[in-house]
Amino acid sequence: VRSKTSDIEEIKKAAFPSKRAYIALNLATVYGTGGSVELPIQVMRIGNTAFVALPVEPFAEIGVEVKQRSSADWTVFGGYSNGYYGYMPMRYAYPEGGYEVTTSPFAPGAAEQAIEACVQAIDGIWQKSL
Repeated sequence: VRSKTSDIEEIKKAAFPSKRAYIALNLATVYGTGGSVELPIQVMRIGNTAFVALPVEPFAEIGVEVKQRSSADWTVFGGYSNGYYGYMPMRYAYPEGGYEVTTSPFAPGAAEQAIEACVQAIDGIWQKSL
């Protein structure tokens, strides 16, 4: 394409499918196709604050819901922690499609499962501390 045009938009349009295919190949190589993966969740308590970390690029709603349902007075939620497993979209995003969904190794519902696991981990720490 570059030999035929210098139009950057034409070059991007031609390169887009191969970039998506490369991302899909990398995800399949790392995670396989189908099945499940254990996702490490880290929760720490310092005083009345819970620190929650997931090794994903989470949709903002994940952190918001964990904070709203937390037993802690204060909850700090973060992604990109202790590794990186890719985007973690909420279930509603899958029918909408988009980059995050098409490059995510997670099935619909994984975010909601992660939220439950985070809340349970926080509850476990708070109950043990009483």
